[in-house]
Amino acid sequence: MNKLTPLLPIIFFINFHALFGQVEVIEITYDSTSNSLLFGNLPKKVKANKDYVLMLTKVNSAHVGVVSQLSAYDYISDLPDILKPIFLGIPNTNVMGQFELDSNRGNTRLFLNAMNHYDKLQKIRSAGNDYYEKTKFNPIPGDTIPLHNLKKTLGLDNVKAIANQLLMSEQFILNAIESYRYSIKTIDVRDPMLEVIHTEYATLNTIKDRIESGVFRKSLQFLIDSERAKNQMNIDTFTASKDVTEVHLQVVNTYTGVTVFEGDLNFKTYHNWSFDFTTGFFYSNRVEKKYYLENRDESFNWILKEDIPEVDISIGALGHFSYKFSPSFMAGISVGASLSPFDGKLRYLTGTSLLFGEQKYVGINIGVAFAKIASLSDGTRQDSGGYYQSKDMTSINTVERIETGLYIGLTYNFINKKQ
Repeated sequence: MNKLTPLLPIIFFINFHALFGQVEVIEITYDSTSNSLLFGNLPKKVKANKDYVLMLTKVNSAHVGVVSQLSAYDYISDLPDILKPIFLGIPNTNVMGQFELDSNRGNTRLFLNAMNHYDKLQKIRSAGNDYYEKTKFNPIPGDTIPLHNLKKTLGLDNVKAIANQLLMSEQFILNAIESYRYSIKTIDVRDPMLEVIHTEYATLNTIKDRIESGVFRKSLQFLIDSERAKNQMNIDTFTASKDVTEVHLQVVNTYTGVTVFEGDLNFKTYHNWSFDFTTGFFYSNRVEKKYYLENRDESFNWILKEDIPEVDISIGALGHFSYKFSPSFMAGISVGASLSPFDGKLRYLTGTSLLFGEQKYVGINIGVAFAKIASLSDGTRQDSGGYYQSKDMTSINTVERIETGLYIGLTYNFINKKQ
């Protein structure tokens, strides 16, 4: 026996953790008795920006094939009409990923650099494809030759360097696409470079689809997995993002052609930021006072305040910027407005919110309400008996001032769309 043979599991362990040092493994077990998958170890939620590996265990990789497709979705809702003056230019809650990178208009050079990175990704992909064809039905556990050849092709020293190159190349292409997106919006339509930029942008978007489908990472992972034991398989890797990550999974016995499982696995995200809208009802302790005149003496009238409750119920909406402590609980700051059907006043609202729910939300909100409210002018006469004015004044002199008060709101959003 080769002296290195007992060390192969350790070598694999080092390589695997060098590539996926912070990755959490999610295991799906194959039950050969019932010819089905067991999902008891699936987590209820996944942490935002953390990397995960879906792994199929207790299988014979010689005759089990796995196909997966990753998607990530946000829950999107349109901007309520009452908030349009506050959130100018924002049509809906889909704003978390729209911060654009600046561009120096060097798009042609940028494209060549991006294609150079794509060539490296293709070399990784080709190495994986070639070795798959070679070992499709005859796996060779512990075979280090394909990774050795790939390191030589890329001019790199180790598997970790290949993994870093893959991630760097993918990120460069994705960043380049954001730069093109910005340039297309800013370049003059008469500029002859516009057609070139559009063509290059379309090409990179095609590559982006391949990156997002994970084909390059899958190829490298396959080469690494070829050195491991045959009783488990990596299904896919994903970074938890947006509100939910969905994996469409198909597991097939390639020897018999029988489909073991086909369906969707959903992983709800937490520990990320979310921007959402809710509408509902608001209680405020700041209302506009009503005054009336009553006889004081031959020359003056008392100015008296109507005895009405200092309570207002209004209808409005809030925009929430919240931190998601769990998939069904968020807390953060909110800004919005409400309109009172009683005094017709528009109140601007700012405060804190607690949101409960996943695709459908119920919010409990508290904060400060600002409103222009009519009150007696500073020139109104006053003595120990109260406010008064001359009888020849037929109306009470009031001015509008911005006043603040407390608000409490109960809001909801039941119309979010998955996008």
